[in-house]
Amino acid sequence: MKKPTIIIIVVLVVLVALAGLVLHFYKASIDSAGKSTNSNQDKNPSASAGFSILDDKDFNSSTKMESYKLGDAEFKIYPMDDSTNKGGYFEVYQQSKKVFSSEPNYGIGELVAFKLGENKYVIVDDYSGGAHCCDTDYLFRINKDSQVKLLKKFEMGNARLTKESLLFKNSKLYLVLMDDSFQYFHVPYALSYFFTQYYRLDGDNVVVANSDFKDDLIRTAEACEAKILKDPIKADDQGHYWLNDLICYVTNYTLAGKQADALKKFDGYFNHFYPSGTGKDEFGEVIKRDTLKKEIIDILKDERFK
Repeated sequence: MKKPTIIIIVVLVVLVALAGLVLHFYKASIDSAGKSTNSNQDKNPSASAGFSILDDKDFNSSTKMESYKLGDAEFKIYPMDDSTNKGGYFEVYQQSKKVFSSEPNYGIGELVAFKLGENKYVIVDDYSGGAHCCDTDYLFRINKDSQVKLLKKFEMGNARLTKESLLFKNSKLYLVLMDDSFQYFHVPYALSYFFTQYYRLDGDNVVVANSDFKDDLIRTAEACEAKILKDPIKADDQGHYWLNDLICYVTNYTLAGKQADALKKFDGYFNHFYPSGTGKDEFGEVIKRDTLKKEIIDILKDERFK
């Protein structure tokens, strides 16, 4: 055999061997990645748990009983009966058996249904009919066996749960709740400061999750703090008011776990507007620095949606 032919054969053998080696490592890499992904999903099932809105129903204008079904679970919505002046209410059925009934109130507003993992959930909004109040929202879980469970009853006051309240982030579902604890706090309702709290759905539990949004809360607090000294001493026609921004600053730092830091500056900000430590609020009522501080702290001690 000629020498060039031998060289060609050797080169071909080497190329075939290299191709086999590359294929082996590529396959091992794919297998390893697949095992790693499966392993992570096993350790954290929520990582692969999908979230989707199923329905968003409005029953505010209903004049007859309406039914909403999810598998073997059924929600019956009854409107207010003007002839008897009986308030609207709703009932929940599990495989045709009634498992829950709300007290007649005024009217059922919105129903939001969503899916998370293997479970389905329904939020029902019950409205009292007041000018600024009140909404009571119910969160139900329906498992794969169509078993219905009331997870939580939220006294929302002037706010309510809607589909926009649901935030799916980092494979976790959060409820973004508007808190009206400072309504009429030294200001008319239209000027009242409402703030955001975050709760997380953990299995059948709803837990406080403000710490998961610490950076957002701090940014909000700092934005409000930057406006305090520029604010008017009396609210203007655009709603600018030093006390609201001071409350915003303290509140959001408190939710972020940094209340002590905010309170260090509280006296100085109050004294900027009222050096004597005493002033007047938007109702013309006397407010005192230390009393006001205590009022804010006491309101924030109350875990509103616990």
